[in-house]
Amino acid sequence: MKALPAPDELVYRLTPTELMTSRFGISALTEACLSLRVIRRPEDYPHLREWRRHVLATTPLPVLQTLAALVSDDMSTPEFLNPRPHAGAPDFTAEMRELARMDPAVVGAELDVLFPDRRPVALQGSDVAVHRQVVAAMQAYWTHSFAPWWERISAALREDIAVRSDVAVTAGLLPALDQLSPHLEVTATQVVCRNPNGPNFEADVDGRGLVFVPTLFAPFPACPVHEGAQPYVLYPARPVPLGAAPHRPDLSALLGPARAAALSSVGLETTSTALGRHLGVSTSAAGQHLRWLTRAGLLEPSRRGSSVYYAPTATGRQVLSSHHHGPR
Repeated sequence: MKALPAPDELVYRLTPTELMTSRFGISALTEACLSLRVIRRPEDYPHLREWRRHVLATTPLPVLQTLAALVSDDMSTPEFLNPRPHAGAPDFTAEMRELARMDPAVVGAELDVLFPDRRPVALQGSDVAVHRQVVAAMQAYWTHSFAPWWERISAALREDIAVRSDVAVTAGLLPALDQLSPHLEVTATQVVCRNPNGPNFEADVDGRGLVFVPTLFAPFPACPVHEGAQPYVLYPARPVPLGAAPHRPDLSALLGPARAAALSSVGLETTSTALGRHLGVSTSAAGQHLRWLTRAGLLEPSRRGSSVYYAPTATGRQVLSSHHHGPR
């Protein structure tokens, strides 16, 4: 009879060739999701105290309530907010588009796995409504609070990967991977991930590729909850303080209060009707703001049936990340 892994172990079986072709990757959405642990349990992250103060000061309260609810008592987070990184530079917007297109039933099922007894009050409702709520909350969190820090965070993650790569060049890939964490054991034929909160299964990489993902927000290595998921291993990057909040000029001074509120409320995309409802103004007034922002090159419209949707352009996203617009 095959021995089962220990209660706190996940085992990936792989060939030496699969190990040699494994890679490192960074996911902006995963890092944003895992950072919610600092909000939920700050005592585990004393070096990020200043960063947490910034988040609490800049994130709207309803968004914070949704975000805090996404972290379970054992500090686990939903699988759909921890995607395996694609090759190339991390792209939060692309990851959010994939999240927005996800089947709400999948989102609901994964939340029910995370909260088997009962979902937190902030996450109760239909799968469609909760899906939209989570997408909107993550987008608002990124815009208001996380994006200003992303350059520092991603630089720390890239530096961690560079250090591991240097070890691989001088000592070999296997020693470099085996040093990622004392709770991670890497050999030529298997990767053993030990985490007191699980998961607990064995799976073959089976040609799907294995990705090692550094994070500033996890004390233990972590892997997907489902053995059928694309294989990856999150590992704790070397902890670094993020320092004081980056200075950002006020978006209202650039665009005016009404247009600043409109741009910061667009999220992935919106319509004049949805924006008007969100801002508490008429559809006509919201449409005027959206058309002005489009002429300024900050939004791009697209027609679907009888509706016109507006999404931030690359310039619009840059303006949002480099300017401050406080919660309303």
